[in-house]
Amino acid sequence: YPLVPAPTSGPEGALLRAGSGPVLELPLGREPVEQRAHADAMYRSIGHWRPLLNGYCSYYPAGFRERMELARRLPDPQALAQLREQTGLTTVVVRSSRFQALVQNPWLRAFDEGRLPEAHLRYRDSEVLVIEVAPAS
Repeated sequence: YPLVPAPTSGPEGALLRAGSGPVLELPLGREPVEQRAHADAMYRSIGHWRPLLNGYCSYYPAGFRERMELARRLPDPQALAQLREQTGLTTVVVRSSRFQALVQNPWLRAFDEGRLPEAHLRYRDSEVLVIEVAPAS
């Protein structure tokens, strides 16, 4: 199983380590739960040690599947608001791998169109977006 590098340096890693609160890594992979995507998110979390909304592979805590269904709807503003209210979500990390246009463009369009006023794009490169989510009021 090829390991992915933990975000331990550079702007992405620094932002994640400096932040607080739960993180959600996207994309999630195939439904209902793709173990590889969650295992990669768990591994990368050692670089920041923040709570992780995703990352389960066999035992699922109460409400996990429902939260992942909401996460699959992102960047839908209502889904983001629900995740923020239910979990205290503060950061979304969108990893594009080889599919930058497919994975990042919906988020970038949502920002351009002003549909995510409670979210702020903190970092962007060809591989990753780091999005900060304002606390629920």
